[in-house]
Amino acid sequence: MDKEKAQALLNKYIAGNCTPEERLLVESWYNQLSEEAEPFTDKPEWDYAGKQIYRRLGFTRKLRFGRSWLYYSAAAILLLALSFGAYFYIEKRTSAVQYANDIAPGKSRATLTLANGEKINLDNLKSGELIRESHTRITKTSGGQLVYTALADEGDSNINAFNTIETPKGGQYQINLPDGTRVWLNAASSLKYPVVFSSTQRKVQLKGEAYFEVTHNQRKPFIVATDLQQVEVLGTHFNINAYNDEAAINTTLLEGRVKVSAKDLNAVLNPGQQSILTTKTHQLKVQAADLESNMAWKNGDFVFKNQDLESIMREVARWYNVEVVYAPNAPRDMVFGGWVSRAKNISAVLKIMELTGKVHFKVSGRRITVME
Repeated sequence: MDKEKAQALLNKYIAGNCTPEERLLVESWYNQLSEEAEPFTDKPEWDYAGKQIYRRLGFTRKLRFGRSWLYYSAAAILLLALSFGAYFYIEKRTSAVQYANDIAPGKSRATLTLANGEKINLDNLKSGELIRESHTRITKTSGGQLVYTALADEGDSNINAFNTIETPKGGQYQINLPDGTRVWLNAASSLKYPVVFSSTQRKVQLKGEAYFEVTHNQRKPFIVATDLQQVEVLGTHFNINAYNDEAAINTTLLEGRVKVSAKDLNAVLNPGQQSILTTKTHQLKVQAADLESNMAWKNGDFVFKNQDLESIMREVARWYNVEVVYAPNAPRDMVFGGWVSRAKNISAVLKIMELTGKVHFKVSGRRITVME
């Protein structure tokens, strides 16, 4: 979207003639303002536009305009951003406009495989006790969580009995493991774990993505194994993204300390750090983590920051259970930034990206075609 179109959009907003999508774009951009933003223009009409946006959003913070344009220049930030045509934003409390062939978001869905191979579909199962296995009670709560409760000493139980919980595309689930550790499992993921942990360690196997809040136990380290790495902790909060279709395994630490191991590579993470293990070159590096974007899925959001279109669409495909195909002219490498609730229909993501004028989507059943 060029500067002329951006100015026309602001004029429409002031006049009250915006479509719902256009108004959403203007207002949500205003909600992303930074007090450190550099001025783009000093035209008086932008002062008026900013005040109109601020008033309609119902905020009461005092505006400051004039020479100190480091404060709340709504139109300036909007104009600058739209000139690049490669960003989209949506404010959480604003409802998105739906259109034909819209697709609902994912929900709490999973399949539990017991030690004897029996599979239990957890989607529509009533709450209450499901089964007793290896002196452990397995219960589904009214909130849709799977909870394991030990009924006997570990010595009386079968430590070789394993369960596996698997979420499909368009599903996620929360599990409370036998030691009290809580796990949030993202879409298209699986977790294999013993019904009763051994006396020396607590080891689970992950495919996909999960967030862990590990119960502290100095005597028994908690270990998360993926195909290419292993993470060892005593008690901490962390997230692992280990999808096979991603170029790297990302481990993000929120609390405590973790040790990441991958063959001959090792790293110790402190809170706020992230390890990145590249799957092709087998390199391990540690950097400061963007906790907002890494934890967005667990908090019910999509948060994209300088993220390429293909990466965004992989997340969209997992959560909405859709197939994504690309037309020959699709801008696969275009970088976007944005924020949208995962509770919204798929149109909330697609429609706002389309407003940049750089990408368009065709929805046919559960197939999304990406076009220029």
